[in-house]
Amino acid sequence: MEVPESSLIRKTLVLREMDLPPQIQLTKRSMLRWFALSFGLLNEQESRVTVLHILDSLFYFLFTEKKNPSTLELQAFMKNQFSITVSEKLIRYHLNKLIDLHLLHRKQNKYHINNHPYADRDDFVACFDYWIKQSTERSLANIQTVVARIVDNYKSQKPIVVEPIKLTPIETKPLPKEEPYVSETERKQIDEMLDSSD
Repeated sequence: MEVPESSLIRKTLVLREMDLPPQIQLTKRSMLRWFALSFGLLNEQESRVTVLHILDSLFYFLFTEKKNPSTLELQAFMKNQFSITVSEKLIRYHLNKLIDLHLLHRKQNKYHINNHPYADRDDFVACFDYWIKQSTERSLANIQTVVARIVDNYKSQKPIVVEPIKLTPIETKPLPKEEPYVSETERKQIDEMLDSSD
């Protein structure tokens, strides 16, 4: 059964609190891994790095070539640069996660940055600030408001008098005494002794 409030969900965001040691920022590859892991695009135990190749290719087109790539262009780039073949379906699957988070949008089969309404065009940092940071801060503020209201609600509630449960004693009967076990051989010997005593 669906929770009634589930209709209020606008998007689901996974954020992991992670340390950021200086060595992480020394290479592009380690920064991509850190970003994907902290942002819920990569799982802790995941050995496949396809999402990293997709992010690397996407960011290359967006920030180096300053163009909006298609799925086919990303696929061709990965085959040329990394010697791997990634299906269009898998590319769309990973990029749809960024679309769901409002960081990207797709227009005429091309992937575009979902721009901050009041920032420069194709400013991904501003885009991230608007769609992720600010929306997360609003969500946390709403959660804090509800937590405070829940606490106030419980504090204002009158204590409920709960009658203690009376336990009915269970009548126990003593177990019947068991006769000691006597083997068939022993029984015959006892019978013979009784017969001889007569």
